[in-house]
Amino acid sequence: MKSEESVVALFSKKIKCAHCGGNFKSKMQRGKRIYLCSRYDARNGSCNKRVALFEQFLIDVINKRYEIKWGRVLDEDEMRDKVVEINVEEKNVFRIRLADFEEDIIYSENKYVF
Repeated sequence: MKSEESVVALFSKKIKCAHCGGNFKSKMQRGKRIYLCSRYDARNGSCNKRVALFEQFLIDVINKRYEIKWGRVLDEDEMRDKVVEINVEEKNVFRIRLADFEEDIIYSENKYVF
């Protein structure tokens, strides 16, 4: 049986840091999967922004787009295929590019475009 850490993360290699260009990596924290910039989290890291995103929050944001546009949510395999890239500037400032839509999801503290 696989441990939670050994399971491939849903957004593996899809989340990018806008500050340093690094990939985010996943970790389990208090039973929840989070993503952090790998360059920040590494020893002598070259990124100065500690941004942690919860996987479930990203799933909810993406599913909101599909619910609004098509009246349905994605299962895990569909989500893995449909998410092209997530570009993160801050904890509550990111852009999600999806294969099914020309326009990105833009998420920020003052503006949400689903």
